[in-house]
Amino acid sequence: MTARVWWRGQGLLEEVTDHFRTDSWSVSESAEEGSVGNCTLVADDADGTLGALMFGLTHVEITDDSIPGDIVVWAGHVGSLTVSRGDTVTERQLSLSMIDRNVGFGRRVLSGTASKRPAETDVERMQWLLGASEASSDFDDWTTYVSTASPVAMDACDYRGQSADQVASDCAAASGRNWWSQEMGPGPLTATLGTGILTTAWYDWDTSTAYTGTAGLTNDPTLIDLAEWWPVGQDATLTRDYSRVYSGLYMPFDGGAVYRQRAATSSAYGMRDTTAPSLNVKSAAKAAARADRILSTMGAPHLRVSVSARLPPSAVNQFRAGMRVRASLTHLTDGLDVPWWYRILSRTVSQAAAGSLYDVALEMTPLEVYVAPADLFAALLKSGTSSAGTVAYAGTGDSPPAGWSGVPKLGPVSYRESASPYSGLVIGAASVVGVMAQVTDAGVGGVPLTLSILVNSAVVASQTVAVPGGYWSITWHAEAHAIPVAAGDVVTAQFTADCSSSGTWNEFLAVWRNAPYTLAGVSLAGD
Repeated sequence: MTARVWWRGQGLLEEVTDHFRTDSWSVSESAEEGSVGNCTLVADDADGTLGALMFGLTHVEITDDSIPGDIVVWAGHVGSLTVSRGDTVTERQLSLSMIDRNVGFGRRVLSGTASKRPAETDVERMQWLLGASEASSDFDDWTTYVSTASPVAMDACDYRGQSADQVASDCAAASGRNWWSQEMGPGPLTATLGTGILTTAWYDWDTSTAYTGTAGLTNDPTLIDLAEWWPVGQDATLTRDYSRVYSGLYMPFDGGAVYRQRAATSSAYGMRDTTAPSLNVKSAAKAAARADRILSTMGAPHLRVSVSARLPPSAVNQFRAGMRVRASLTHLTDGLDVPWWYRILSRTVSQAAAGSLYDVALEMTPLEVYVAPADLFAALLKSGTSSAGTVAYAGTGDSPPAGWSGVPKLGPVSYRESASPYSGLVIGAASVVGVMAQVTDAGVGGVPLTLSILVNSAVVASQTVAVPGGYWSITWHAEAHAIPVAAGDVVTAQFTADCSSSGTWNEFLAVWRNAPYTLAGVSLAGD
């Protein structure tokens, strides 16, 4: 058996590998919105030595000396311990209910005066939280994977009496980022507490390129090389989860409630409402912005891919929960039958009966922006504010702005400008294409809003929505199909708002040919 099991607690570090059967342990770790990975370990205590260690036990680590670099296979805490009779009249059997390092977010209740937070961004709030006295003992590294890009304004809030996981969840609800914790490098386990292995916090979008693995998984025999590409079992599945698709959201907050709708979702999937109380929010404007952001993530079915692989020790930690990894699964739909990037949401590891290999089961989600094979595709992307008129985009699919994944340009199409701001896409050869544009706008007053798609300044499609009086924020899109275009034609988008708008954000413009696409959770039907 290559795996080694360690008890750690109250200054002790002791190896107890011999008490665990090679084929009887399985451990899980999670990297999805602070959810805690749960698993059970069973140990044989023939001589009673483990029983004595249990009084001070807080932590279990599983390592493998043959894994280079980050050698921790799994680390976590004991949630509960059950003692029962073993195989003989003198033997005990210990069943340990284990929880991964995400439990650290909820271990302490915030009570200091610093927990009464001023108005600040989500990034500032998370940086304070992870360094706060109530949390700092659980996290050694809260800078490497805590993104500072595109911060979101949050209301002042008194968090006293709440736990760190509630604050992290509040920040993530405002920004759309993911959050979790894990033990990783920089070096091997040592007997000295606080050295060797670091507990690292993550606060970033799943679409980030951070924490990228060096290897991929595939069932394409032409790719498998047992180095950069490892084979997966034939049980790989794709699930389209429609249970999280909602077009309307009722959000109570501290001072009232808002109800928001997303027209693109109701048009595609019908009207369906849900609730999301956010009592740490103090203003209608912040509640509306949060509701709109949440609805943007509920605009299409959630895709999850389940795979399993039998790996040598050298490869097992190339696929940890939270990692961004490649996968090429030739039988999947939704454009995922080609190599693409995924974020691993959970991992379960067990040692194969042979003792020198690991069975690894993964739950993954494809990154937010992905495309199916095509011979022509290009996208312009934007996060930020602008005014009515021709939409100016901050980035391209090849060089996306913060919060977006890349969607590389394909075929005879180019960007109108060589640098930001971008305004249009230039068709390079005669073709028949589909186009979609999306925009979010906020303002005051009951007025019509129109989003149009133009080819050479002539409108080829438009969508008008009417908004109620008072403050509003709405996302809508326009699309056109089977549009004949010639070489040199320019595709742009513009919108009009007969009021004083407070700005737009999360716009995109995409053109494609001969394939369906999904972009930022919005389905782009093929022609």
